[in-house]
Amino acid sequence: VCFGLSGSAYTNNSRCPGSNACCGVGATCLSNRLCHNPNDGPELWVRGPCAVSPWDDSCGQICLYNETEFGNGVLPRVVPCNDGSLCCNKDPQCCQDGRGIFLDENGNVVKARVTAATTSYPPSGTGTERFTLTPSTSTTSTSASSPPSSSPTTGTNSPASSQSSNPNNATTAEPENTAGLKVGLGVGIPLAIIASGGLVYFLLRRRKTKAD
Repeated sequence: VCFGLSGSAYTNNSRCPGSNACCGVGATCLSNRLCHNPNDGPELWVRGPCAVSPWDDSCGQICLYNETEFGNGVLPRVVPCNDGSLCCNKDPQCCQDGRGIFLDENGNVVKARVTAATTSYPPSGTGTERFTLTPSTSTTSTSASSPPSSSPTTGTNSPASSQSSNPNNATTAEPENTAGLKVGLGVGIPLAIIASGGLVYFLLRRRKTKAD
């Protein structure tokens, strides 16, 4: 059993690991002590109830208002602003007016957004889905110098080069044979003609000698 800020019991919620924040059945516990329902969009979270009453610092630290006075007991929804801060659905002008609250990865209130970091949900990689702060620089360098992109190329090119070497060698050898044949024919044919002419001349002269 978990309890809202109003003290009302939420029997369908249970305590999240590592804090006293609670989330409903089927919801994901985020490390910033908020919850994400499976049917909600990636940028809509819930400030769940607390495993202890009265409320303490180990529970959610945003949208701390009485649920029964606003929303008829419905737990408050949390949305991110463009600057990385978070606002509650109770205040629709919160992001526009710059009144968002910044939370670190563990759900503690901080004065400003962490330098060069972006919030993301769900995070990349394996493990339990949770709220994370991912440095923009590390994300850029990882994508720019990713080794897997080069290794498949190397593996693909190696067989291709070995397979294409044999046809190239055969093509190179064929012109050499053809050139040799042409040279042989160029020399042999004139010699054959000369020899044939000499033979004919010899036979005609011999025949003429016999006739005389």
